[in-house]
Amino acid sequence: MKLLRIVLASILAMAISAPTYSDQANSAFKDGVRAESQIKYDAAYEAYGRAVRLKPKDPKYMVSYLRVQALAAAEHLQKGKSLRASALNARGEDQVRLMQLAATELELVVRLPERPVVRLYRLGDAFGRTSRSPRRGAHPRHRPAESS
Repeated sequence: MKLLRIVLASILAMAISAPTYSDQANSAFKDGVRAESQIKYDAAYEAYGRAVRLKPKDPKYMVSYLRVQALAAAEHLQKGKSLRASALNARGEDQVRLMQLAATELELVVRLPERPVVRLYRLGDAFGRTSRSPRRGAHPRHRPAESS
């Protein structure tokens, strides 16, 4: 009888905790959507990353994560270029400070994980698409002509 109670209690505990990952992933995803709508790409990148870590097989989370990764990288690249251009026109300590800020922004671009294109090909492989070309016969133009 005592063993039955322990088994039932553990099943109940697992049933309660299982939806938590889903809820946490969805909450992180919503945080990412909110940050992205406010054009805070770094915050969105972190939030989508939490969602992907909690539910790595959910394509909605992965696609959002990769999209914002590219946006964040582009934003840091643009800031770095702008700071570098300003540094070239500055003199003395201002030039050094602006160059350091530009280097920091460009370093953030490099620190973002793998290039998005590589990750997207891996995502395509997860869905059974291993090549870039469509499958033969999937579209009417690709179907072989019937011989009569």
